[in-house]
Amino acid sequence: MTTAARVEQLVAEVAQRHPHRPALAGPDETVDFAELERRASVLADRLRQAGVTAGQAVAVRMPRSVEHAVAILACWKAGAVCVPIDPGTPRRRVDTMLSITSACAVIEPGGQISPLDGDGVLDPDLAYVFFTSGSTSEPKAVGTPHSGIINEALWTAEDFDLSEQDRGSWLSSPGFAISRWELWSSLTAGVCVAVAGEGVEWSEASTRDWLAQAGVTWAIVVTSLGERLFDLDWAQGGSLRLLVTGGEQLRKWPSNLPFEVVNAYGVTETSGVRAVAWLPRTPPSEGMPPVGKAIANTRLYVLDDKFAPVPSGQTGELFVAGDGLSPGYLGQPELTEERFLADPFGPAGSRMYRTGDLAVVNGDGDLEIIGRIGAGAKIDGVRVDFAEIEASLLAHPAVSMAAAELNPGLGLVAHVVGDELSPNDLRSFLAGRLPRALVPTAFVSATTLPTLPSGKIDRSRLPQPGPDNLLKDPYVGPRDDVEREVVRAFQAALGAEHAISGHEDFFAIGGDSLAMAQVRTTLAEHFGVTMPMAVLFECRTPIRIAAALRTFVADSAGQEPRWRELPGDQPRKVPLTSGQRGIWFQEEMYPDSARYLEVITVWLSGAVNVERLQRALQDLVAVHPALRTAFADEGSEVVQVVHPAAQCELRIADVAPTTYDDVLADLAKANQLEPMDLGRAPLMRGQLYRGESESLLAIVIHHLVWDGTSAEVLVRDLAALYDGGPVTVNPVLVGDGEASAADLAYWVEELAGAPKVTWADPVPETGRMGVVELPVPPDAVTAMRSLAETLGITPHMIGVGCLALALRRFHSSDEIVVSSPASVRPDQAAGSIGLHVNMLPLRLRLSGHVTGRKFFESVRRTCLDAWDHRDVPFDRVVADTTHGRRSSAEPPYSQVMFCYNRFPRLVSSVDNVGWRVDHLPSRAPKCSLMVSWNDKSTGWTIRVEHATDRIDRTTAENLADGMVGLLAALAGKPDTTLAALPGFPTAGAPAVPTRAAAGVSVEDVRRESVPAQGEKDAIAEQIAQMWCSVLGVSAVSDSDHFFDQGGRSMAAMRLVTMVRSTLGLRVPVRDVFDTDSFAEFVALVRERLSARSPKG
Repeated sequence: MTTAARVEQLVAEVAQRHPHRPALAGPDETVDFAELERRASVLADRLRQAGVTAGQAVAVRMPRSVEHAVAILACWKAGAVCVPIDPGTPRRRVDTMLSITSACAVIEPGGQISPLDGDGVLDPDLAYVFFTSGSTSEPKAVGTPHSGIINEALWTAEDFDLSEQDRGSWLSSPGFAISRWELWSSLTAGVCVAVAGEGVEWSEASTRDWLAQAGVTWAIVVTSLGERLFDLDWAQGGSLRLLVTGGEQLRKWPSNLPFEVVNAYGVTETSGVRAVAWLPRTPPSEGMPPVGKAIANTRLYVLDDKFAPVPSGQTGELFVAGDGLSPGYLGQPELTEERFLADPFGPAGSRMYRTGDLAVVNGDGDLEIIGRIGAGAKIDGVRVDFAEIEASLLAHPAVSMAAAELNPGLGLVAHVVGDELSPNDLRSFLAGRLPRALVPTAFVSATTLPTLPSGKIDRSRLPQPGPDNLLKDPYVGPRDDVEREVVRAFQAALGAEHAISGHEDFFAIGGDSLAMAQVRTTLAEHFGVTMPMAVLFECRTPIRIAAALRTFVADSAGQEPRWRELPGDQPRKVPLTSGQRGIWFQEEMYPDSARYLEVITVWLSGAVNVERLQRALQDLVAVHPALRTAFADEGSEVVQVVHPAAQCELRIADVAPTTYDDVLADLAKANQLEPMDLGRAPLMRGQLYRGESESLLAIVIHHLVWDGTSAEVLVRDLAALYDGGPVTVNPVLVGDGEASAADLAYWVEELAGAPKVTWADPVPETGRMGVVELPVPPDAVTAMRSLAETLGITPHMIGVGCLALALRRFHSSDEIVVSSPASVRPDQAAGSIGLHVNMLPLRLRLSGHVTGRKFFESVRRTCLDAWDHRDVPFDRVVADTTHGRRSSAEPPYSQVMFCYNRFPRLVSSVDNVGWRVDHLPSRAPKCSLMVSWNDKSTGWTIRVEHATDRIDRTTAENLADGMVGLLAALAGKPDTTLAALPGFPTAGAPAVPTRAAAGVSVEDVRRESVPAQGEKDAIAEQIAQMWCSVLGVSAVSDSDHFFDQGGRSMAAMRLVTMVRSTLGLRVPVRDVFDTDSFAEFVALVRERLSARSPKG
């Protein structure tokens, strides 16, 4: 066993034992170990004569060659630290590298030594300083000690069984840290290294041929090159017996190769390889290759965020400890302290390196790298690691190379190399493997992909997508007007401008149930018929949908248009829609609140022109009628008033970057938002938080004039107007659809006798909200996709069903009504801002004896039937199915809501200003419980918003956990009965209380507060006249109930408006709901009058 402490000492020992054995074989020369020693010693003497002393940095700037290896050895013999620099490195980066290391000299081709100004002294135990890319434009300098290289070399010689008969290779760039492993693991074992000429590694074919010609028996290649080598044809009986891949995450398995393949893991900071896996010759059917087990004198830890080991099979962050770790980053002590931590599991004084890699130990005890913490490009403010996308693409049998990138115009783009590739086939293939956000929107075809000198893919030189290289499927065009309109409906729903072929599956090209509903609406507007959602789900392609549509058109009698054209020169009064009536009603219930103010945040990178931004906001208001709309209570009704013009406010505040978190936190709080005057347009304002390099534009807008689909429209048009481009919008406002008698009959029958959710403490809401948002684990998302595929349903249907099942613990009935918003945006309103949403009450049956499969079949039918009757306004559904009897504390059908949200990717660049959009979630409860299933770019989350008066945080967390647990329970066994599912109680079991009831009931308090009334006094007489006028009745008695006499929510608002104008008293509309009789309402009005100040 050697006692050498430095690499050059190990090489000298080999030269003594085997002086005439070949050491380096380059394209132009071959030297033995004796000549290598002699030449290195001569150059080392010249370095000393030039003033180089121990611990100083010396740069070696020359191509990969025998001469370069001699120069490295000479540096070490002189006691110096080597800084290898590829001659292709840009001059500016070279200057940075020399400055950071304070290099005192540089060795260039021909052995030329040039002195430099640097005079710093580094740790003399260092062999190299390698540079890695940092999160900023400045590279990070990482010191590599001799002890790390020796540990790696000795382990390699033993584990790979290196001998005199072997020949290694040097294929990487001299500045790439893997070159250390290629050179010194062979040379210190007495093995000759074949040095590849320039450009050999730029092609997998030339690499294969050179390995054979040079007689290489073992080689190390960068991972992306290795993956391409796997796909080549290899001659049997060649010299190569072992191929090692490293430097990147291996994304595909080798198969049927005439040599062994080892997948290696290591980073520059750990002084090289730290784990390896010998891969089987016959690959498994799924998963990515592991990186195996630790090498000698190495400890690998997978830890949680509290630095505790995670159990096998669970994901954590990988930490590396052991002999020869780098001492840290030169000139960056804070970063060194952050990444190199004390090792709590090792010997006293030992350290461990925090890799930032997510890892898991599998059932075989092998380490698997899952991805990077915070790696990848930003989409909607979050980061996406491209490794999973590329690995999935490489799993396709026709793909040999792949690279993913974010394109400002096209979104996520995949560059692929392969034969006969089809975008539709690739999307369908990826849809079964990736979240929706990770399926590329476009595919660029290439014969090869550009690479760096290291062999890694050079992402900066990936070709720009264009007509000549974008992949397209064989196009099947529309054969008649019906197919043409279906294609147009697809394009509108998907926001796609490209042609859609007749055989393309709507769901395979990015559609979901919400988008299909938009297709349904568009076709109904054009053809005058409304197709059942079930038919659209079954047909899926333009040709098949058109065929079904023709049969419906034959009997169509048309529909009344729901949209109104608006003149642009004078105010126009328009009735409220159902959705607006509901929001107006809530605003009257809780005046001066900000519960319906939504915030869209736009991150602007670069120098923002404030004047252009102000003008763009003003032009946006001018273009969209909804943004010029105010609301007026005219006594008999509340109307929209569309003004010809309105001034949009832009507030400006200069802030430091460190304050953005505080700004966002304030924007997310309802009590930090200034309420809006609903009688004054526009119901939108802007707030620009201006920074030097990045600014934040917060657009605050009222839900009365906006819905989720409007977000993309708003930002797209605002960016276009900022750029000076024209924006054209159809000047219309949309009213409620015409509900047929059959539609109304459906809801009356469907909701007859439906139970309402009764909370343990049904007091009127105070508006206080709690929020729980949890990530949905990847295995649960996989379970959801599996369940959806098995049962033929959508994520929305799964979410509705899982929420109902999870709520079964808290709800004593075996039925529950969960409401869900549905888009009712007609084709005429496409591309416009406005509120186009209706609420659908979904009555779900939870009988314990049925199986999960049967239950979700019933959920599917319920959802599709509701979609088919969604044109009935929600308040009409409530009125006709409850006969008007309702309470503000427990409004029917809106106690529990479920939303499925697809967060759009809104990233663009305008005149050197980057636009990136987020949408802050709601800040106040709009119902007692709202659960949202959020399909985000980085994965899924489940968000529970709950009124704290009814539901505590523990209950909300249990509900979210219960929904995720149900996915896992049902995915593998959909035929399990509901009664056998975790947490599912038997029928009739008492509900789990969400809060303890205390004191007398609300109903008792109200009755005690009502004084005995005899004949009506003057106030009662006035109120009676208003009561009768609003309800259209001739008389009212003390015991009459407002809703029993035909009252509805808008009538209640008209009543309190008349009280305010007649008596000068502002009465909350909830007083009408919370009193059980005319006499109680009069008593409350009298109490408010007597308590009012003298000034009123």
